[in-house]
Amino acid sequence: MNTLTAVIQPGAVPATALWQGPWTGQMLDALLRSSLLLLVAWAGYRFLLRDTRWFRLNRAVLLGIVAATALVPWLPLRSTATGIARWFRAAPQAAEPVSPGFEALLTGFMLPTVTASVADAPGWGQVLLLIWALGVAFFAGMFLRDLGRVFARLRATRPAMLLGQRVRLGQDNDSFSFGPAVVIGRRDAEDPERLAAVLAHERAHSRQGHSLDVLMAELLRVLLWFHPAAWWLRGDIAENAEFLADRAAVEATTAGPRDAAADGTAADGTAPSGAPSTAAPDHNTAPGQAAFARALNNNPALPYARRLIEHQLANLQGHSRAPHAASQHSLVHAFHQHQLKRRIDMLTHTKTPRARLLRYAAVLTIASTAIVACASEAEQDIQADARMHSGNHATPMDSIYMVTDDPAEFPGGMEAMIEYLSEEITYPAEAKKAGVQGKTFVQFVVDPDGRVVRTKVVKGFSDACDAEALRVVEAMPDWQPAKMKGESVAMQMTLPIAFVLPPKSE
Repeated sequence: MNTLTAVIQPGAVPATALWQGPWTGQMLDALLRSSLLLLVAWAGYRFLLRDTRWFRLNRAVLLGIVAATALVPWLPLRSTATGIARWFRAAPQAAEPVSPGFEALLTGFMLPTVTASVADAPGWGQVLLLIWALGVAFFAGMFLRDLGRVFARLRATRPAMLLGQRVRLGQDNDSFSFGPAVVIGRRDAEDPERLAAVLAHERAHSRQGHSLDVLMAELLRVLLWFHPAAWWLRGDIAENAEFLADRAAVEATTAGPRDAAADGTAADGTAPSGAPSTAAPDHNTAPGQAAFARALNNNPALPYARRLIEHQLANLQGHSRAPHAASQHSLVHAFHQHQLKRRIDMLTHTKTPRARLLRYAAVLTIASTAIVACASEAEQDIQADARMHSGNHATPMDSIYMVTDDPAEFPGGMEAMIEYLSEEITYPAEAKKAGVQGKTFVQFVVDPDGRVVRTKVVKGFSDACDAEALRVVEAMPDWQPAKMKGESVAMQMTLPIAFVLPPKSE
């Protein structure tokens, strides 16, 4: 009997079997899908939505990107029942008991024996997964460290009542918020005019739950620490939270929603009904420049913008030589954090044209396409799984040929099959540790459509090795079906797989 060799890795999963093999391959494949989905979705937001003033909609989009990136690539979307069975299947299909008269069962076309030998080097999939896991551990440690420092700062504050609101007074000059806690720095507490703006800003962060947004982004950044878009998305979420808090602070420190519409925009960035046009005047003419100056002076956000500038100048002029502790923690919302110029621009800019709502539809279309693309291969695997297990009894026994004019053939021929097996087979760790070697005979039928069905182990030597041999045969792609008088027919075949360990060095 001819013998072919397939060199495999102990416990490794090849690139061509990332979604069919053990959990290592599933992890790598899901990380790749998450990375692609994140890149596409983040680019759609960055280039189409970031400059719009519908901050609440932008928040929903950003959090949707986080949720989709973290969940979609791990879950099959269209065949839930089959997917649950596949994900929670404890092990490959168990080997069937060896029947008496084994030699009589070896009917049909006998393929050459494939010898599975163990290579010494670890699989690249395991190496990549180890690097990823080390990175996750490092950044998770950094995240927990920052979280601990934030709670330590909160414990160092004391409760107080300022402007009729319950807050906490800090020991330094930094004002910030985290969760429901609002901390006011000493310098801000001593200046009533500044206090009103700072308190309204930080209270908006607390009331709208922006800390949860930041924590979700931080966890995604820990998971995808290697992806630049994960870091950029974290910045975009914090930036949009500042825009929302700034707008709320403007409404709270002026005459309320009436003033918020004075520049022709409502709280969600749209023009109120009956409001005059707020199109920017021509600044190249004297009347245009005067109109622009009047519009700027009448803008209700201008006093708050001045407070932002004064607060930043006070920090730069050395009112506190100590480093700003709040700015050292990415988990809190500090009043002086983030780009001052962009915050003022988003406050005083004219309204976003309604036509730009179409951009949200475009981003939704892009994201939906990316989600389907990232989930489609998983769905194909689920369908293949269902086909393999339900198809085992689909072909009547009396229509299966043992000898045909043209035997069934693996796509690409025998060499392609050996390459597939060398990449797909995983030498079971427990068998390798116990020094178990032997040969497993897997019998199967290639039906008239080329599908591999009726798979079973007709002779084996180890439960783990037999199950692995059965798994790789069930996972085979469709074959070229056998031909009998020019018509495609079902053909029974037997594949011997020999599991061989290298000799131990003295």
